[in-house]
Amino acid sequence: MLKTFIKGNFLMIFAVAFAIPVLILSIFIFSDNTDYDDLLKNGIETTGYVIENSATTTTTVNDVPYYSIKYYFRDENLNEHEGRTSESYTYWEITQMEKGGTIVIKYDPKTFDSIEANYDPSEDVGRNTLWIFFAIFGLADVIMWVFVVKAGIHNLLLAKVEKEGKEYSATVTGISSSLVVNGVPKYKVSYTWIGDGGVSINGSSTSQYLYDEAAALESAGTITIKAIGKDSVIITTPDMCLHNHYNNLPNDVSATATPTPSQPVEIKCDYCGHYISKNDEYCGHCGAKVNIYK
Repeated sequence: MLKTFIKGNFLMIFAVAFAIPVLILSIFIFSDNTDYDDLLKNGIETTGYVIENSATTTTTVNDVPYYSIKYYFRDENLNEHEGRTSESYTYWEITQMEKGGTIVIKYDPKTFDSIEANYDPSEDVGRNTLWIFFAIFGLADVIMWVFVVKAGIHNLLLAKVEKEGKEYSATVTGISSSLVVNGVPKYKVSYTWIGDGGVSINGSSTSQYLYDEAAALESAGTITIKAIGKDSVIITTPDMCLHNHYNNLPNDVSATATPTPSQPVEIKCDYCGHYISKNDEYCGHCGAKVNIYK
């Protein structure tokens, strides 16, 4: 079932890829459990001593880098602890803080978490930028997973139709492509058939065929499908009509393209587009496993 669910579900690759930055961003965002509101309200106010040359930046907005800087402070028992400001300061502001030498901070006497006494979450450029990227990547990933699930459910439905559906003869009405995989266009085949009620029904395959395969089905004109209601799947495979397709090409093409019993049918690799023998298990150009017609 899982194999059927992911078959041809190319968007899953991008959904997984987008999930990686979402996971990384969530680690950065949620690993900091400091309650800044409570710290600002109930923390102990004291002096923080700026540590020179400790400024770092990970955030640039409109070509302007924003920095944070380290400081140390002493608790009520005069023990020293280190902290770091929010990433909210321009380079000029950091130099002024280093010149001044001190800033006012608040700290938690139990955990010794600390923050600037005038900390404003809306001005924390570094954290806000993380949230923005998290929202963008997260939303994009959710949308892609919705399409992945829909495509997977559609695959399962087609598998049921192929197994339990009733056979019909259908007339091919055209081929079209709206999907490119590894630089190779993938085509869908559109067709019509007459259902049990005598009503004409339109259907189409998924974008699963290379051009030569789709053209062979189109050239055949009439193909066999299985259907349950308006859900249908093509049963005729391109190799069933490929020989006739090449015979119907112009004479100057068919003379060189028509396969013979001693010459295995040549097809295009599903990944790199190079011609290979139908009997090959792997593409001799890119090494991809050949699943076409199998």
